[in-house]
Amino acid sequence: MKKLTIISLLFLSCFVLSAHSPVPNSTAIPFPSQQAWMDLGFGMFVHFGINTY
Repeated sequence: MKKLTIISLLFLSCFVLSAHSPVPNSTAIPFPSQQAWMDLGFGMFVHFGINTY
């Protein structure tokens, strides 16, 4: 019973410790080339593999 209590407390503490809200990073500024790419307003992802067809 003691092992179960310890394991339960460790398991629950993982959820409590991971539930914090992230701090916004306002210092991240894109390079001009990144900003130009984002200003295009469109993008595309193409994936071909064995399961494509």
